[in-house]
Amino acid sequence: STAPVVAAVANISLEATGAQTTVSYSTTASDLVDGDNLAATCSPVSGSGFGVGTTPVTCSTTDTAENTGSTSFSVIITDSTAPVVAAVANISLEATGALTTASYSTTASDLVDGVVVVTCDPVSGTGFAVGTTSVACSATDAIGNIGSTSFDVIITDSTAPIVAAVSNISLEATGAQTTVTYSTTASDLVDGAVAVTCDPVSGTGFAVGTTSV
Repeated sequence: STAPVVAAVANISLEATGAQTTVSYSTTASDLVDGDNLAATCSPVSGSGFGVGTTPVTCSTTDTAENTGSTSFSVIITDSTAPVVAAVANISLEATGALTTASYSTTASDLVDGVVVVTCDPVSGTGFAVGTTSVACSATDAIGNIGSTSFDVIITDSTAPIVAAVSNISLEATGAQTTVTYSTTASDLVDGAVAVTCDPVSGTGFAVGTTSV
């Protein structure tokens, strides 16, 4: 009536290699009557795939008198690997206004969870001012591991303001110097209305002849 003795198996701790991590193990059993090296069967069987977490395994054997002995242990699968977020190249754009819209996207994959959602800050479609702005994109897996990547959005302004044309001014002399006044405006894609300076300044006295302003 004495059950076989199944050799104990220590708990097995492994880092996940995927959604299911293959784990192998074995044990032996001996019986007072039937002797050593009895076959033991385990459930789940050795070579099974285990998900993240703790799974109990029971191994047992039965002697010829139908006495059953068993042992149990745990397979512990941990996930400390962050998702991999695909890199994004820096984005360089010419300004189209005070704020220039930039669009971008990336993807992330996780050993355990597969494809995971990526969020970026600032979000794609944001308006960026002239200069360099850093964008950070991250993804979090089901266990809370965070992977990230970053890149720069670079907005340049090489477009000159547009100064409104002024028609040539023709006047009859009123003296050795004839005072002439004029004005114009200027607008810039980025800065909007900008100040205009003229040389010579409006209100200058002009001699007879043609003077460029």
